[in-house]
Amino acid sequence: MLGAGQTRDLKATFGMLAGVTAKTVQIRDPYCLSSDENRRHLAAFIRELCGILAEPGQLTITYRHDDSTGENAYQQEQAVKKLLLLSGPNIPVTFLPYRRRYPQDDFHDRLVNITASAPEGMTGEHSFELTGGVDGLMGERFETRVFHVRGVGAPSVSQPPPPRQVPKQAPRRPARVR
Repeated sequence: MLGAGQTRDLKATFGMLAGVTAKTVQIRDPYCLSSDENRRHLAAFIRELCGILAEPGQLTITYRHDDSTGENAYQQEQAVKKLLLLSGPNIPVTFLPYRRRYPQDDFHDRLVNITASAPEGMTGEHSFELTGGVDGLMGERFETRVFHVRGVGAPSVSQPPPPRQVPKQAPRRPARVR
């Protein structure tokens, strides 16, 4: 657990991935583009994570567009790209604004999924659940936790969840009218 006011050290949290070549890095956080502060935290997180990994691979960010900012999704994405350009190496990013596919969809969990392709022994899926999202991890205002799951069974954010099966009901007979 990282307490409120405690200095954040990504090397302590993601250090097991030092020198790993990633095929993909997927950041799934509904609020990571919601404000200037969130975008600064996201850019800092990407920069630091890429400094830990030997090669970041394909970087994808899934987020929920926030209309309350007065900015459209494109403007929010460009703000992050600009911060990344100003802060160091050019890191190509693919943005995927979340779109609800089914009425029961809920986009709340904040995850970072990394698919490692090298070195041997570290290959496979590494999934990190961020209880406070990227903002909570990079900012020191609130406490946050990071849970790491490795290997088979780690959720993949690249595929949408299957639709829920609604049980079929027997057809109703029309009511009798007298």
